[in-house]
Amino acid sequence: MRWVMADKIGKVRRRKLPDGSERYYLDFRPHGQVFSIPDPGGVQSLPLRDRRMAERLLETIRAVILDGQTLDRALAPYLARTSPQTLIPTKVAQWLETMRAAEKAGDLSPTYLRELVRYARSDREFSFWTGRSIYGISPGDLMDWNLWLANRGLSPKARQNVLGAFRAFLRWLETRGDLERLPRFPEIRVPEYAPTVLSFELQARVLEEIPLERRGAFLAAARLGLRPGEIRALDVDDYQDGKLLITRAVQGPNTNAPVRHTKNRRSAWMPVYDDELRTWIEWRVRFATGEERLRGRAALFPNPSGRAQDRRWLSNSMREEWNRAAAKIGVR
Repeated sequence: MRWVMADKIGKVRRRKLPDGSERYYLDFRPHGQVFSIPDPGGVQSLPLRDRRMAERLLETIRAVILDGQTLDRALAPYLARTSPQTLIPTKVAQWLETMRAAEKAGDLSPTYLRELVRYARSDREFSFWTGRSIYGISPGDLMDWNLWLANRGLSPKARQNVLGAFRAFLRWLETRGDLERLPRFPEIRVPEYAPTVLSFELQARVLEEIPLERRGAFLAAARLGLRPGEIRALDVDDYQDGKLLITRAVQGPNTNAPVRHTKNRRSAWMPVYDDELRTWIEWRVRFATGEERLRGRAALFPNPSGRAQDRRWLSNSMREEWNRAAAKIGVR
């Protein structure tokens, strides 16, 4: 069936020049129009002077498509390097649409999608590639881009993230058949991150500075190693027989962030062995009001001063609460 489809791709059309002479061209809109054949010597392209010449070129392009190439890739040698359909910003916009669909389906983090959209803005990291074709990306270009990002003040870690996102974009093009292979990316040396790890005694002192009614979320983080998103997603009904069901996470910092799978996409019952945390959770479960339960999901670790109806913690609120308590004992 592929040959039947290929036979319908493209049309030979005729146009008149101002001097009255005629030229032919191949119409593949919206993918582009072919007006000439590139000169192998790179001196001057050969115009399609007659229909037979145009038809032979059309057969050549259709044969490439029959061989398994995409239309964009088949046309690439014959289009101007700045053809709109092969420009990197055009393809990035198409890629972002697939990323939005993946986020909507729950296959992509909303936070990651926001980063990709931010990179693609006209004045941001991907703007280096404005006016450039996907068929003109060389290892040298990527090295120049890395230096360009560094000169704009991006740290090695930030540049690693940006180039990683661009690599994902090129891999998408490769999977579609628009690129034959990925160019080699520059290696970026990122200083090893050494997080501040508090001793159990220091953690206990910080926790004591947090009011008891607000302490539960931080006990869960300190004693069980749960991520903030997992803590924020937990409901009263997720605690049963001394165990917590970890199956969801809030994927974003705000109240309207979606609740989806955990970062590692796994579900597990986690025993609560710590006496202080277990006592706090059982107190919360016992005194969860009927009104909370009637509303649906009742947060297991609520923020008493939260403004949202379910009073779940926000990422920034948790961070600020911990930092305030840590500052009281001189920990940064």
